[in-house]
Amino acid sequence: MVNLIGPKGIKMIGGIHKRVQGGSLSTNEKDEAKNSILEREWKRFCRAENFDLAGRRSFLQYEAAVANSLPPDGGCMVWAARVPAPMGENTLRFQLLSMQQLDDDYNGPTTAAGRFWHLGIEYEQATGRVANYAILPGNINAGRFPQRKHVIVPASEIRHIFIPEEIEQTREVPWLLPGITTIHQLNEYEKAHWVKKRNAANTLGFIKRPPADVAPAGTLPNEAPDPGELTTADLIARSSAGQYIELADGEEIETPDLGGDDNQYPEVVRTMLRRFAAALSLSYATLSRDFTQMNWATLRQAVLEDRDYYRSTQGIIIQQFHQWVYELWLDDSVVQGVLPIRLFGDYLVNPDPYLTPGWQPRSWKWVDPLKETKALIEARKGRLETLAGQIAETTGEDLETVVAQLAYEEKLLQEAGLGSLCRDSGSGTDEGSTGSGSSP
Repeated sequence: MVNLIGPKGIKMIGGIHKRVQGGSLSTNEKDEAKNSILEREWKRFCRAENFDLAGRRSFLQYEAAVANSLPPDGGCMVWAARVPAPMGENTLRFQLLSMQQLDDDYNGPTTAAGRFWHLGIEYEQATGRVANYAILPGNINAGRFPQRKHVIVPASEIRHIFIPEEIEQTREVPWLLPGITTIHQLNEYEKAHWVKKRNAANTLGFIKRPPADVAPAGTLPNEAPDPGELTTADLIARSSAGQYIELADGEEIETPDLGGDDNQYPEVVRTMLRRFAAALSLSYATLSRDFTQMNWATLRQAVLEDRDYYRSTQGIIIQQFHQWVYELWLDDSVVQGVLPIRLFGDYLVNPDPYLTPGWQPRSWKWVDPLKETKALIEARKGRLETLAGQIAETTGEDLETVVAQLAYEEKLLQEAGLGSLCRDSGSGTDEGSTGSGSSP
């Protein structure tokens, strides 16, 4: 979850640009007035009391829940609901639904012409588009729909989040499924290994009693011991270090031989985890956190491949979940007057310029920031990368925000007589000694 969502979630960045005077075309200059209002109201909406139908989970918690649902369940569903609200407040709320709430037993023809039900989803036969979902009421909805087995919800209100891997795949597949047998075998192997180790450590010995026909004098064959008298086994179990235990007549202790250690446990576990990591399309190092058999080059290669995998998954989650939520919220906010009509009134006529916000996922850093910073500067000087791309990659911020903050800090320091904060990394002067406030 942390590798997909990050500690702060996937940030929405306003993408509204200024219009050409008297025309409908946009310029390359961002409309900071609109974007600042858009981002401020979005952050307010993302709070738990404004976002979740039950007021329990924030947008960040929804992001985490979506990411966490992919390995065990293959995905989840999000329900867009409406609640009464006065003008100036959003009527839109969301609710998380588990995949177990989809009525898989609801199959067959439907009364609507050209449609059919399959595993709780109604499809249009001609196009394959989803028309409705059959949702089983959960704990929250049980009180709202007490007399119904399931609720028919239009597809426009449900976002079924999963990542299809095959053509015409209509249902989710848990990511853990390809490695489930490996995990089972690993669990059984570890159980047997640790049971053997525990028995070897706990078992001091076995007591051998003489046969019944040669029982000690004064006892009868198969005579039951006195219930109030401690047996030799009880005395051994309760013994302390350095204590001598006197055995009964005819008893002797036999030390158990449980076999030696084959020393294959670490290698077997590593092999199992490599198979499981491959099933999840991850590297062994990322899954196991075992870096003992890796050097810097192999570790970097594995991490780079994993990060590409995370980025592709982030992009799909943004398309399926974030953009859908944003567009529903934007429409509701304009209609309800949450966004000022004097600035956003043209959305009702031409919504396209408002539908392309930036989504900034988490970024990653390396263990040697000095070398990485120098490499970024050289890549920029060689025109191999852009400053905006590097800022987004290393800090997760957008260029406009960083430039505005640097300009503010520079002005503040100069007014206080403390000199300059930044040096131009492209000037060739002291590039290797950039300060803590320098851009990447």
